[in-house]
Amino acid sequence: MSEFEFLEPLDQRLLEEVKLEGHPKQIGRNVDFYHSLTQVDFKSYDLAILGVAEFRSSNTASEKVDFSKIRRSFYQLFPGNWKSKILDLGNIQAGNNPEDTRYLLEKILATLLKNKVIPLILGGSKDLVYAQYRAYSEVKYMVNHLSVSHSFDLGDADLDLATNNYLSHIIVKKPYNLFNYTNLGYQTFYVNQDEIDLMERLFFETYRLGHIKSNLHFAEPLLRDTDFASFDFTCLKSSEVADSTHFMVNGFNAQEFCAMARYAGISDRLSSFGMYEIQKFNQRPALISLVAQVMWYFVEGLNFRFNEEYPQFNQNFTKFTVPIEDENLIFLESKVSGRWWIEIPLANKDNKPTEKTFISCSKEDYLSACELEYPERWVKSKIKNEL
Repeated sequence: MSEFEFLEPLDQRLLEEVKLEGHPKQIGRNVDFYHSLTQVDFKSYDLAILGVAEFRSSNTASEKVDFSKIRRSFYQLFPGNWKSKILDLGNIQAGNNPEDTRYLLEKILATLLKNKVIPLILGGSKDLVYAQYRAYSEVKYMVNHLSVSHSFDLGDADLDLATNNYLSHIIVKKPYNLFNYTNLGYQTFYVNQDEIDLMERLFFETYRLGHIKSNLHFAEPLLRDTDFASFDFTCLKSSEVADSTHFMVNGFNAQEFCAMARYAGISDRLSSFGMYEIQKFNQRPALISLVAQVMWYFVEGLNFRFNEEYPQFNQNFTKFTVPIEDENLIFLESKVSGRWWIEIPLANKDNKPTEKTFISCSKEDYLSACELEYPERWVKSKIKNEL
């Protein structure tokens, strides 16, 4: 039996409303719905929307989120100059236990990834990120994960998988497929100092909320280098969701969340995008509208990709060489997108360069190198590749 047979179709009233009402140019009139099709060729689609109604691992779930409200808000929006073909798969309902739900999600995501379809996940508790990660075991050996969250969710790996310890399970459970972890927006008073030190020892990349908010463009190269991203909606500032019960006095605002979602969509490397902990909020119109607009900005970015995942020494890029001490740092600037990369030499056992790779960077990294300062991302990547 196919794992897709366990999907719950959307409410018929919602389908009729989306397909029969509103303007013919709205998003909902130009989306296919899985249970409305007799045959599905996944390779014909660029993006698949999937709701996952699993909340049991979240310790403060207030109510089950109504994904139909979010979809209605999203499908009433007008697309930009989009060419992506979208398929709405419906929802995964909670299984007998969270493990069943995560297993089904993992299998569905693996099928989508094999067919080059980008999943857009509406969650659910953050333990679902583990299933999002495990789906790559069948399609890619090593992956990079980026989390937009106020904490690292390390917790205790000896405890059952839950919202607050999913990253520990990713790190310590076999097979070991995680190459790099990046956190955007952690707040120091929500994170144990031991966890911050551990992130440093693992050469993972973590950036405080103030650092990202002071220069949001800094997030773009970080999202450009990730395979899958998870956005934790609880790191939104409480005033942004009009929910007096939300505890986050400091956090990202709506505009910043939407901008980062667009950066995620425009990343040529990113192949799955998850939105989690939506159920922790009262389902007020402001929250529903914000989730729909974050979805919109992700799809907008997806439609403006440059296909520059692997920069090359060719006429589309300008090469810059910056000597620092005994190193020659090589930068590439795209003539198409204006984006920057820096070269990382890979070493063999004798510590001799065998091949080269590139990581994303910003123009500021190049300017810092010109001032004889090593870019932090270059240093961490070089050390990690030499281990």
